[in-house]
Amino acid sequence: ENNLDWTLHARALDEAGSYSAHSTSTFKFDVTAPVTVTTNVVEGSTVTAYAVIAGTGADKTAVGGVLASGLAPIAMTDALQIRIREVNTGNYWNSIGGWGGSGFFSLGSANIERYTSSYTWFYDIDDDAWTSGYTYQINLKARDAAFPSNYENNYGTRTFAFDSTEPESVVT
Repeated sequence: ENNLDWTLHARALDEAGSYSAHSTSTFKFDVTAPVTVTTNVVEGSTVTAYAVIAGTGADKTAVGGVLASGLAPIAMTDALQIRIREVNTGNYWNSIGGWGGSGFFSLGSANIERYTSSYTWFYDIDDDAWTSGYTYQINLKARDAAFPSNYENNYGTRTFAFDSTEPESVVT
């Protein structure tokens, strides 16, 4: 059953009929990928400023509240990744200050607060990165601490428009 701890008990029998010492190994059976979302922009909204992208995630718990494996250790470079796409051009943010990246990049350990089976995260981005009138899409994916790891396949996604143009008003 998913997210439960299992213990294997083993011993060997030789041709003479003698048994080896009993050994055990405990492991968590986890086949559920984590789920990550962006929490500070509403899907389909229009924003006038967006300097910190932030969100949460969790490695789901099983029925009965049994804890899952949790997010992969932050030292693993692909524990939590983000991809920011400029929909109008198809370009991706390159994580060092410009468009023209190739897709997902990893968030650093300073940007992730990890708990037993959940996490919060943020990514600072300058408002100058956004082009007024353009639409953007943010995708997130994480991996858990299970072995082998479960990777998030249904990316957490938010699409929004950026509009920093001052409205015009005319007195008649």
